[in-house]
Amino acid sequence: MKLNLKKGIYSFLIAIFYVVINIYYISKMNFEEDAYIMFRYVEMFVKGYGITFYPGGGHLEGATDFLWFLLLSILNKCYIDTGIASIILNSLGVFIITYILTSVIMKSKDKIIRNILFPFSFLWLLIVPVFAAFGGFSVFLYSSIILLTLHLLYKRVKIIWIPILSIIIALFRPDGVILGICFTILGFFLSEKKNRKLYFVNVFIAAIVGISYFLWRYNYFGELLPLPLYVKQATSIWKSFKINIYDFTSGAVIVGIILFVICYILQNKQEKKNIFLLELPSIIFFLTISLAHQSQNIASRFQAPVIYMGYYLIIVMIINLSKNKGKYRLVCVGLFYVLILISLCNSIAHILWTYGHSKRSYINVFPSKLAKNILVDGNTLAVSEAGRIPYWVDKKVKIIDLVGLNTKYTAKNEITESYIAKLDPEVIMIFIHNTFKGTQNVYKISDRNLINRYIYINGKGKEYQAMLVTSKFIYDHWDEYDVFMVRFLDYYPHVYAIKKRLNKSELMFKLLNESFNDSSSYWDLKMKKNE
Repeated sequence: MKLNLKKGIYSFLIAIFYVVINIYYISKMNFEEDAYIMFRYVEMFVKGYGITFYPGGGHLEGATDFLWFLLLSILNKCYIDTGIASIILNSLGVFIITYILTSVIMKSKDKIIRNILFPFSFLWLLIVPVFAAFGGFSVFLYSSIILLTLHLLYKRVKIIWIPILSIIIALFRPDGVILGICFTILGFFLSEKKNRKLYFVNVFIAAIVGISYFLWRYNYFGELLPLPLYVKQATSIWKSFKINIYDFTSGAVIVGIILFVICYILQNKQEKKNIFLLELPSIIFFLTISLAHQSQNIASRFQAPVIYMGYYLIIVMIINLSKNKGKYRLVCVGLFYVLILISLCNSIAHILWTYGHSKRSYINVFPSKLAKNILVDGNTLAVSEAGRIPYWVDKKVKIIDLVGLNTKYTAKNEITESYIAKLDPEVIMIFIHNTFKGTQNVYKISDRNLINRYIYINGKGKEYQAMLVTSKFIYDHWDEYDVFMVRFLDYYPHVYAIKKRLNKSELMFKLLNESFNDSSSYWDLKMKKNE
């Protein structure tokens, strides 16, 4: 695929537009909870502590996006802020996706269809996963490599490089292994016989890279799997599947599926075969990841590659219809615009909710206050929300993830009260489902029965174990801690417990309340930290 200057300039401008919008976004709001986990690993690594969650914490693989971690670390080592680095890397993904879609659309010989379809080369940015990218996740760069692989398979060019692209996909995210294997197998069947030998050479190279990486990470971390995969194994497969299918097929996605099916039915026999082969990896990928518990699936980021592959193939099928001046081609384009309009409405609703929640929430600014005013070197902090709070802790504090995403013991074992007692944490933060009603933002709880009375446990996953056991621990060690219930959204699921012997309970109460009147963005918090 040769780079066309005009398409390159156009794609570059769209990428720059994305950078501007994302920087504006973080000047008003913050990155997402789990993105801060990755940011913390990057900054711990760049500071020389190794791949770990806190200084002296040993090697921990809580960040599963290895290549994303590596690229962020390289840019951070070059004195580029981690959040800005995520924007820069995702803008590269924006460039690749835009260039691919532009190339496909501009190849259409039907001028009317070409002109009508052209806006879709940038309208894809309106689809909800853009907020996963805004939130600091690798969604655009990761999806762009997947889309590039699909594009090469569709065009039947450079197929010998499919195994190399596949190993890159697999090293980006653990679930990328599924797509990598599917693409490699499909590439073999679509490659010309004269190129099979070279294809196998690249398969061998990819296999060596994959095996070498696995052996390295096993030697470095001492675990067969990343910690989040141990945590997600604890959830019912069937329950996860039902929830994931329901969540994915709500809203604009169902319209997209209907449009895809209509376009597919209208294809001729040969084109149906081609489209089916190209769509098969995403079907297998989607069904497989639907079996896993998808915590923090912000803006459908786990399914984003499926969405963009479907988007690409819809454009391909509409162009196929235009080759024969099919009478339904304009109808399909019209439905495509309806899909984008619905996506735009969903995106507007998402941004309004996120903005409103950000302005009403304390959680973005309290972590930095906690780190600066409460915690000191040598303390132990036990949390169930392991993103924002640990990220802003820049002291030598032992941080235990009660759910297990970033702590080996809780990832592989059931958490117990005796384990928490042995940790003897100075500060505990736990998310519980409850029905506590109130009018204040923060309550200092004097009746320990409130902790158990309002807890609501409806699952068997690690997060539910953490809720149940930690709330019981606080109940049984009531005389050692002062406890606060804090408003989050429209109820009080955040519980903080601070050791009475620290004599900082009143300060904690004050800082929690102050945080509700502070809507500092990520950029504001960074500036304050660097003052």
